[in-house]
Amino acid sequence: VGGGIPGYTATDGKIYRTVGRRNVDVNKSWLCDEGRLCFHTLERWPRLRNATMGGERKLVGDALSEIHERFESTRKQYGNEAVAALGSATNTNEALFLMKKYFRGVVDFRIGKETELYEQRQDDMLRRLDKHANTRGALDLGLNGGLNGLRGMRELAEKKQIRAMWISFHPQLVGDDSAETIAELTKLISALEFSVVSTTHEFEWARKASALMPMASWAEEQGTCTNYAGRIQISNRAVMPPGDAQPLHVYMAELMELSDIQVSTDPSAIFDWISREVPLYSGIDYDSIGLQGVAPAASASPQEVTR
Repeated sequence: VGGGIPGYTATDGKIYRTVGRRNVDVNKSWLCDEGRLCFHTLERWPRLRNATMGGERKLVGDALSEIHERFESTRKQYGNEAVAALGSATNTNEALFLMKKYFRGVVDFRIGKETELYEQRQDDMLRRLDKHANTRGALDLGLNGGLNGLRGMRELAEKKQIRAMWISFHPQLVGDDSAETIAELTKLISALEFSVVSTTHEFEWARKASALMPMASWAEEQGTCTNYAGRIQISNRAVMPPGDAQPLHVYMAELMELSDIQVSTDPSAIFDWISREVPLYSGIDYDSIGLQGVAPAASASPQEVTR
């Protein structure tokens, strides 16, 4: 339930096909056509390859230093709640966990209707209406608090209760992000005094942000996602990200280091931290997840095999 993590076949930095990982505990190893073909999303728009601030190209390290300084100065002047982050239900557990740490809990991930749709079926075989890989993981990490998602954060920014933000944006793997979502993102950026958008592609609306950070896609990073039934699975990198793009968890780890908190960029080490702090994931590590994934006892579902 929730697609099995696909395997990839790639040469010369290009993905040519995906195949379902053999795992009878998830859909008896079936991979729906949407999941099998979603890698074409990576080719729909030009990739974002370099960091920019104010329209000028920056080295990633220099950009992160300036971003951190701006976030810190905003916190000192207006308080912790004035600096926030909006993650994505396509980001890995590791990235979302570190984002919650750096932004001191002032984090949400709900860009659209992820939480309303992730348990709803689209058909009687494999598909769910929510097309994000990690909605359940974001919920397990407690990222659905009182900020009320994209719209709520936009309203807080217009009231100047939020003044600076990091926005992580992955385009939908299947279909298009709604015009309403793009309009809300545009309004949010306009309302903020300082905005950072980490994203995978060159999107016109994102150009209005104070800083743009090139982000690795789901096929270009290692990390875990938790499917709708609660099964935690590891996705391995198939190809290298283009240009200076980095996985979001690397950006968050580097921001934490700028805060004098030493954090490994190794996803397995970050997951060990998650397992110590998130009771539902207690006692789980990359070895126990393995190739087949693992469902914590409290999450196991008798309906996980659907076909």
